Amino acid sequence: MNRVKILRKEYLKLSQTEFGKKLGVTRSVINNIERELVELKEHMLKLICQTFNVNEYWLRNGTEPIFIQEKTEIINKMAKIYNLDEMDIKILTNFVDLEPEERKKIIEIASSLLSLGFNKKNNNTSHTQDIQGIVGITAEEFIEEYQKNPEMFENINISVKEAL
Repeated sequence: MNRVKILRKEYLKLSQTEFGKKLGVTRSVINNIERELVELKEHMLKLICQTFNVNEYWLRNGTEPIFIQEKTEIINKMAKIYNLDEMDIKILTNFVDLEPEERKKIIEIASSLLSLGFNKKNNNTSHTQDIQGIVGITAEEFIEEYQKNPEMFENINISVKEAL
């Protein structure tokens, strides 16, 4: 059986008309796709995945899971497993929303801070000069920027005073 038909009938419990309406196409378009009278075009495949939160790999070749978990659902599961607080969740959510290049920069900065001892186990605060090498500004410039625009730093999980 065609995976579009399996998705529609067995998982979404929709008629061809209802399914097509949600995708902005007619019942006959869905019927033709399910009966493989026409090829499932790339834009339709992507639309089905986006509209119904379907794993594209499953729709293409049957690789499970069928549905993609929502980002918030995944993060909430992580919060329970790792006992994350509200700020941890906010940081994680904002982090995954970043472009890969931006995430890489954050990881580099965080790794550098951890290597200097800025972590919960070793709250060493004697590395003022080292911060300049990590973020490219002096501690004084960092504080000045923070005072001018504190909302820009609201997602940082350490206070400026503790870090400096």
